[in-house]
Amino acid sequence: MVRIKTSELKENMVVARPVVAHGRVLLAAGVAVTGSHLRILATWGVQEIMVEGDPHSDCSHASQPIDTQARKTIEHAIEKRFSKSNTDNEIIALLKNGALRMEIEQSIQGTPDSSGE
Repeated sequence: MVRIKTSELKENMVVARPVVAHGRVLLAAGVAVTGSHLRILATWGVQEIMVEGDPHSDCSHASQPIDTQARKTIEHAIEKRFSKSNTDNEIIALLKNGALRMEIEQSIQGTPDSSGE
């Protein structure tokens, strides 16, 4: 895990810690950065974030070799599970991030998720 300037942030880097600005969670830990995320961070004036792995390599999180579609599917499932929760609450955001990381790890290891989906 390393801290980098948002000006050095690239798409597909994985956020290591929740990005919070003015009490609002902008990006959850475990999320792969997209172009939209880059614009959001700039809009909110975020200068630095923590990312997984080596930011100078093409793959920012070598321990999570998961394809983009699988990641999006997992992220969608987690969003659905937490859709009625207040994810602006730091504790809820941490729980959501933990669930995301757990699902990704289970996907990588080939174990079924706990939801049976």
